[in-house]
Amino acid sequence: MSRLISALIIVTGYSILIHEIWFVWHQPELVTHSVILSIAVLMAFEFILVHSGIFMSFFTQRRAWLFFAAFYGLFAWIFNAAMPNNIVLYVYAAVVFTRMGVLLFDQSEEQVWQARKSSIVGVPLYILSIAAVLIDQTMVPDFGLTQQYLTESGYLDSLNITGVFPEIPKTAFAASLIYYFGLIIWEFYSTYQWFKKKKNTLPLQRFY
Repeated sequence: MSRLISALIIVTGYSILIHEIWFVWHQPELVTHSVILSIAVLMAFEFILVHSGIFMSFFTQRRAWLFFAAFYGLFAWIFNAAMPNNIVLYVYAAVVFTRMGVLLFDQSEEQVWQARKSSIVGVPLYILSIAAVLIDQTMVPDFGLTQQYLTESGYLDSLNITGVFPEIPKTAFAASLIYYFGLIIWEFYSTYQWFKKKKNTLPLQRFY
């Protein structure tokens, strides 16, 4: 049951992120510039989240989790300092709470190994998501984040940080959708394999 709850929490969280990213990408005029920038920077911050997940999954002691949570929390604070809001800290806290909560409820070898595999899968998926949009940015649709909108709305003038993602936010939006969709697909697949394995290992029951 804990495996199912874990998958439900993870899929729900990523689905909410996908919905918000899709909505802002198509109708950026309905949100503030800080929301657009936050989503763009969030994909860059995922680099920290991916690596923190790998390290946390290889330790089962609570003290180790707290150490890594605080260590990577320092990076989250640095990222957040460049933002006009605290969304990076909120996301980091939610992700860490989800990881620690799942492992605290079920520290079985199977659950720990599952968390470890998910973290390892996230690394190549993250790299491929970014590469897919940066190889040819012209193939990424503008939707509402056109160059005209970014200029006339004052978004570009409001930036206090530089880089591809904040200056061309559609690249970060596209990479984020690929990445989170990939994580959801992996979660469905791994959960299915877990249930399949569980079913095959159940003892045969005879009914008279």
